[in-house]
Amino acid sequence: MQACRFGHWEVVQTLLVFRCNVSKVDGLSSRTALHAAAAGGHVKCAWLLLAAAAGDGGRLVNRRRPARRQAREQGGTALHLAALHGHADCVHLLVDERADLAAQTLPCAASPMGTIGAGSTPLHYAAAGGEVKCCQILVSRGADRTAANCNGTWGCHWLEHVLSPKSHLPIPKFPPSGYLSSPLASVLSLARDCGLVLTNTSSEFLNSVDDGDACAVCLERPCNVAAEVCGHELCVKCALDLCTVIKSYDVPGIAGSIPCPLCRSGIASFGRRADEPEPEPVAGARF
Repeated sequence: MQACRFGHWEVVQTLLVFRCNVSKVDGLSSRTALHAAAAGGHVKCAWLLLAAAAGDGGRLVNRRRPARRQAREQGGTALHLAALHGHADCVHLLVDERADLAAQTLPCAASPMGTIGAGSTPLHYAAAGGEVKCCQILVSRGADRTAANCNGTWGCHWLEHVLSPKSHLPIPKFPPSGYLSSPLASVLSLARDCGLVLTNTSSEFLNSVDDGDACAVCLERPCNVAAEVCGHELCVKCALDLCTVIKSYDVPGIAGSIPCPLCRSGIASFGRRADEPEPEPVAGARF
């Protein structure tokens, strides 16, 4: 949670490999790590968390922040927080990761959310913050401009050209988020199974790696994963860094693919190297 709060994505990456609990809620702020990343606009941290929770059916991305005074009341989602603070990259990514555009808040005394009003959608939060680009992204993806919260109106006349259903001004078209990395979930899973070697340049280690087996990117670690389709092999650490650092291709039909560092073809997922033996289970604590 602290790594996400301050945007230390490399720390988040390492903790996820060692199976930290991404769903845990902070007892003081009632936030998950994803809430912290979204509120701070740390888009890489947010995508790492979503990739680690890829098999949960979208529950993490739509996890609500419980209100602090009554246990039955619920606050906003990560998308609400990103929209309120104007973090357009996070809004873009969360929407592409199936965040609920129609999610509404219930009464919450916590400031500044309580002043916006119960029944607010992420679009209400973006409007309350005066965030034009966030509003445009949400509307372009289908957010309901006729939705009303308990205050009854948007209260942002300077955004009428975006928020009014009768507006004749066109809404910009947004391609898939550049941070939408399709192979990240697969390589995170492989890193958990294989064990993550961060660095090892000892002479004993280097002598044990054949030239043909060394990763072509770092030249330090043996190859243990392969890019699907093109088949080029990398070490799991380089594959993980590649998915996190390189922005994805903007190619229709294969959103989220990243370029192979050797042939530049799109990589949608990674698999285990063909001759790589099944690893022994790696002991790792859940934080």
